[in-house]
Amino acid sequence: MEDYWKLLLSKWPYSECSLFIVGTFIVHFVSFWGCNLGLYIIYHFGLFEKYKMQGAKWPEPDLVKRATIGLAISHIFVHPIMAYFMYQGFNYFGMVVNGPVPPVLNLFAQFWIFMAANDTMFYWSHRLLHHPALYKHIHKKHHQFKQNVGVAAEYAHPIEDLLNGMSTFIPPMLFGCHIVSWWVYLFFRMTETVDAHSGFNLPFSPWKLFPWRGNNEMHDFHHSHNVGCYGMFIFWDTMMGTNQKFKEWKQKQKSM
Repeated sequence: MEDYWKLLLSKWPYSECSLFIVGTFIVHFVSFWGCNLGLYIIYHFGLFEKYKMQGAKWPEPDLVKRATIGLAISHIFVHPIMAYFMYQGFNYFGMVVNGPVPPVLNLFAQFWIFMAANDTMFYWSHRLLHHPALYKHIHKKHHQFKQNVGVAAEYAHPIEDLLNGMSTFIPPMLFGCHIVSWWVYLFFRMTETVDAHSGFNLPFSPWKLFPWRGNNEMHDFHHSHNVGCYGMFIFWDTMMGTNQKFKEWKQKQKSM
């Protein structure tokens, strides 16, 4: 990996800032829309239907269309501007670009550190957005999806989009990580959120390998019942008891 990284740097004719912007855009775009393309094939051809969590229920086509077009426009025109300002923060906290790429085990460890910090920030901001004073003005837009599909993952009010973005990029930014660490983390962070919003509980999802990550049923319950299950991981929901309604619902499902 180190040789390829040195080759890329030697061939890149522009600034470090432009490398950050272009690389971040590509990683985000490929991970988000690549996963959604795979899900679209599943949806379109009716594959793995027995793993769909709400059966024949689907969101309104107009909502899906509106979300898809809005996100595509935002990703192309807004995200590069956001990445420019993100670079200033990453650079300030000592992001490494020219140094050696961290070994794979280091990348793996950093990824889970960033994800744990992300989960903490996301849990509390997400829970805050469910406060009645904020929900109807901000978070309600995301909850237009009572049945999830992949594009629902980033369909949100601009304020919520900013909060979610901060939960994602602040941990690696403060860490002063290598730019490759940031991109690796961003790629898998995007696959995680799209998977959580897929509407399916696929047994072969790679995220099934990590039991501390809340399963897709929890987040689907959050959208269908609009209560509890605020985190990506099970830690905060378990600590704060905000997964109790889900547990009760799950127990009822088993007894039916």
